[in-house]
Amino acid sequence: MPRTGPTTQPRGRNGSTISASTTRVAGPRAVRRPLRLSARAAMRLSWRGLEVRTQAIERGREQRRSLRARVREARRRRAIAPTEDLVIVVLGDPKPQGSLDVLPSASTGRMVAKHPPGLLRWRARVRQAAAHAMRGRAIFAGPLELRVIFWLARPKSLPRRITHPERKPDLDKLLRAIGDALEGIVYLQDAQITSERQKKRFSTPPRCEIRIGPDRSD
Repeated sequence: MPRTGPTTQPRGRNGSTISASTTRVAGPRAVRRPLRLSARAAMRLSWRGLEVRTQAIERGREQRRSLRARVREARRRRAIAPTEDLVIVVLGDPKPQGSLDVLPSASTGRMVAKHPPGLLRWRARVRQAAAHAMRGRAIFAGPLELRVIFWLARPKSLPRRITHPERKPDLDKLLRAIGDALEGIVYLQDAQITSERQKKRFSTPPRCEIRIGPDRSD
């Protein structure tokens, strides 16, 4: 028979012997076994967590919608008809706003809208320039005339015989991004635009020149 030495039982702080069947030792060095769940229980917990996160997102969206509604109402009460034109210059490459692609989100599974590349950043630039130009002015009310010139960067590979940007982006899609960005900052809603004049040209640096004022046409 192989010789076996004396076995030493683990002891606690007070010298008491700890049984080998103990699975947790009290104290700062406590040993915890990982929680083992069945696949069904794990799935229930994951769906519960997803539901809680979704409810929190919905509450946040509802609060933001309520805040925007209160801001729009306050601006509507202070809106007056403009007496002179407002000029806004936005530096940067103008981006078009076309149809949105609606795709399921990988994290939540909800259907979300996917914007074209660079559109949100361009609209943020337009809003920032408009807010800077509107300092000390009340938001515009009444019928308005919108005149926009889009100055685009000329591609190096473009032949010299082509003097106008006759290719994409489309002029109406460029104007759509401008109209949505100015809403709530310059005017209450883009339905107030009763007259429009727009064009696109080549120039350096690329930019957008916006002029908006009362509609004086018949």
